[in-house]
Amino acid sequence: MPKHYKFIFFVLFFTLFATVPTHAAIEDAIVAVVNEEVITLNDLKDYIEMLTTQMRLEGTKSGDIQQFMNDMAKNGLDKLIDDKILLNAANKNEIALNQSDPKGEEPRNNEIEAMVDMRLAQIKSQYKSEIEFLNALLDQGASVTDVRNRIRNQIKTKRLVDQEIRSKIYVNPQEVTTFYKNHFENFKKPERVNLDSIFIAKKDDPLKAKTQADEIHEKIKNGEDFKTLAKQYSQSPPIGIIHKGQALPEIERIVFNLSVNETSPVCEVDNGYYIFRLIGHAKEELSSLDEVKDSITNKIFETKFLEKFDQWLNKLKKEAFVDIKKNL
Repeated sequence: MPKHYKFIFFVLFFTLFATVPTHAAIEDAIVAVVNEEVITLNDLKDYIEMLTTQMRLEGTKSGDIQQFMNDMAKNGLDKLIDDKILLNAANKNEIALNQSDPKGEEPRNNEIEAMVDMRLAQIKSQYKSEIEFLNALLDQGASVTDVRNRIRNQIKTKRLVDQEIRSKIYVNPQEVTTFYKNHFENFKKPERVNLDSIFIAKKDDPLKAKTQADEIHEKIKNGEDFKTLAKQYSQSPPIGIIHKGQALPEIERIVFNLSVNETSPVCEVDNGYYIFRLIGHAKEELSSLDEVKDSITNKIFETKFLEKFDQWLNKLKKEAFVDIKKNL
């Protein structure tokens, strides 16, 4: 979409969602035509509301939803057009499959509906009861049918993308090895220590906390068991594994220089006092290819997928009739 059209759409979009009343004529304004389907400003509003409703029902964080809304304010029409083109291609694909294999039509439809049921059940599971779920739908101005239709369309589109793109991507083992050799820096494990710890909070009396920490430290020096004392006195779980650079520099200078099973002096932090015991210490090392080959394979696959998907979508766009109205 040309930049000045996007700007006009951006202004019109927020006019639509502002608190002042809007006229039906504005909402019915045609913003685009995709193949034989007209898209009005109201269609765009419904599309964005349905997507945000699904995100809320799925428990998406409010910050992520706001970020999505900001993106849709700028790119919503482009995304709706892409969705229309993809769904149109998916529906054509379903028709072609049914024509070439009529006996398989019912099993395929049943499989899709089973997947819709499963996804809907996953969404419902985030609510305490069916009533709470239905009330959430009501609050969003949506229905179960709306959600099922949206999920069904997503499944159809995904099936087509899997068929046309994902199934045709192959990651050669040599590609994984080459990527690994060219990106050693990405696979270094930083120096790290595994720590047991006892924590005494300062609360309202730092002096009392320091005295207690000193007494516990004295007991350790006198041979009492660290773990037993930790269970008895510590006000925080064990620190566990920390990587170089994760802790305060003054703490790291101490704990990274301990010997295994050695106990640190009492260490002060803002909110209390720590006593550490070193369980293990590992120097910086390079992860083996076996350790990271799956993540490398996934990264290469995803890169190939995005490239192929963009090429395929652009091809679909060129084959489709798309008319973005200039008189917004």
